[in-house]
Amino acid sequence: MRATTTKKILFGYFIASILAGIVFAAWRTILMIRYYDPYVKEYALEAEPSLEMFGWSLFVVILLIATSMFFFIRIGRMKRDYAFPAFSAANHQATTFTSSLIGFLFLVISVFLFFSLPSMLLPTVYVIFRYAQLTAFFLLFFVAAYFLINAAGSSRFAQAKKFLAFVPPLWGMAFLIASYVNPDYLFKDFNHMLCNASLCALTFFFLYEAKSSAIGKTTAAYLIFSLLSIVTCMAYIVPNFILLAYWELSSELNFIFEAVELGAIVYTASVAFHLISSLAPVEKEEEPSKEIAVSEET
Repeated sequence: MRATTTKKILFGYFIASILAGIVFAAWRTILMIRYYDPYVKEYALEAEPSLEMFGWSLFVVILLIATSMFFFIRIGRMKRDYAFPAFSAANHQATTFTSSLIGFLFLVISVFLFFSLPSMLLPTVYVIFRYAQLTAFFLLFFVAAYFLINAAGSSRFAQAKKFLAFVPPLWGMAFLIASYVNPDYLFKDFNHMLCNASLCALTFFFLYEAKSSAIGKTTAAYLIFSLLSIVTCMAYIVPNFILLAYWELSSELNFIFEAVELGAIVYTASVAFHLISSLAPVEKEEEPSKEIAVSEET
């Protein structure tokens, strides 16, 4: 399979992921307007068939995106292999901008949440939730530093970048734990489950970015989770902010934390685009024949 054909296939997955994210965001917005009560945080009973159809449709799309890994497995068995070169956000104008954007977004949210720190320190019986939320809050500053250094691309901060690259997945894990044990969430709440799905995809994306930054090797899984993050984050966070203004709701701490997913959407999309664009063939080294090896020994 030629590199151009492979790129066309992967660009098809990329475009399909964006379109799917838009469709699911619009679909969920309509479902929430029709069936969701934001003041009691529950869907009406008649919404169950529609929510089930939405959930299964999203699950099928996630599986279809994951099948893009098949092309790399198949190509890897051929004589000619295709690989991603070492990726750095500072080497591309779009990823430099989006990395700066998400960095400033993390920084603004961390400063904003600083004024809510006393409420996070209030005594509570939900100890795991409080410490997970506090951990996610303090890590926000270091995550912001990573993305700003990532955008700068200065060699002076190369070692700091490798160290800070592992902070975003740690933040994702801390926030995921806080989201899962949040006492205000119902475990059967469809919105809660979708929130956790988007955080899982984003955490794995950050993890493979950290691996790429640390060892300088970009894997296909980095692309896969960037596409999955696009779909799940758009399906979850975009309707939330649209309906926040529609219902004129007061913002909550967990909702402020989730705002980083807005910046993550554009960052993961720019990363996916440049990963596909940079895909290049790599010739495999041929093993020396037995005759040559014998002649060298004699």
